[in-house]
Amino acid sequence: RLGQDVISWEIEGREIFDELRGGSEAALIMTTHTGNYDLAAALFSEHFGRTLHTVRIPEKSAHLETMRREDLASDTRQYRYFKVHYNESQSMLGVKLAQLLGEGELVAIQCDRIVGEVSALKVPIQNHWVAQIPKGPMTLAAMTKCPCIPLYVVRSGYRNYTVIFEPPLNLPEGRNREKQYGRAWTDRLLPFLKKYGLQWFAFEEAFVKK
Repeated sequence: RLGQDVISWEIEGREIFDELRGGSEAALIMTTHTGNYDLAAALFSEHFGRTLHTVRIPEKSAHLETMRREDLASDTRQYRYFKVHYNESQSMLGVKLAQLLGEGELVAIQCDRIVGEVSALKVPIQNHWVAQIPKGPMTLAAMTKCPCIPLYVVRSGYRNYTVIFEPPLNLPEGRNREKQYGRAWTDRLLPFLKKYGLQWFAFEEAFVKK
């Protein structure tokens, strides 16, 4: 954030990343609260060479929210490809994001945990457990039908991060696309969390009994 060139990146799935940054089509990038995700969103956006629209919800603490907005405003001034949209009750954000995707933009949303009044989509997993994921991104994916690409940031060393790109979600044809997207995303998320769970910043009930 101070402009020091001290962060290094490694990329897994570079062919997917190269296709994203070299193309002009829309994509919904599905991310997680892992690694130093706030830092990565701004700094790594410069590597895309395309505008990266990100989504945030307001912090619970008014004081912390003021600080975070100041930080993010500074980031958007410093990093030309980094844009922030706030998910607030009066913002009609879903309409705005659908419009951006319709215009061929890249939209990144954290899809791994429920915070505050965000609507939950419950996806059954094994042994009578249910994963709770945000419903909004799955609704947006079902509406726009654009490619959904998982992207994870993990800390791999001192000031070194690995950015992992996975192939787009594969969905069968059929009804209730929203739940299909939720199922496909959860099938990708769980193996990632099994490997990198200690880097996951989830302090809410992500899994509940049926």
